[in-house]
Amino acid sequence: WITDMSLLGATNPVVTQEDLSQILVVPNPYMINSQFNESWGQKRINFTKLPQKCKITIFTASGELVDVINHSGGDDGFAGNIYWDLKNAHGRDVAPGLYIYQVEVPSGATIVNKFVIIR
Repeated sequence: WITDMSLLGATNPVVTQEDLSQILVVPNPYMINSQFNESWGQKRINFTKLPQKCKITIFTASGELVDVINHSGGDDGFAGNIYWDLKNAHGRDVAPGLYIYQVEVPSGATIVNKFVIIR
């Protein structure tokens, strides 16, 4: 038996399109008055199954940039999570509606998907 120890501890796994397709927004749709909120007045959604390093760009349905989230966390490769506080880049609450998000990894692979916020 021959073992190649050079890959042991490697922290930059190759991110495939299939890996990106596993990303979820929870809850979706997000209901502002739902029991998912941890405390009264705290609104947030969770992006799950993120690669170790990625950039999440959020747009309105009409294509207006809402916010950009840079994720770099965890040693677990693809089980990363990050919360978004439902505020735009200027710190204001976003309106209910359809939102588009794009997740991009450093290698250039991207995925585009959507989530809904309901009042």
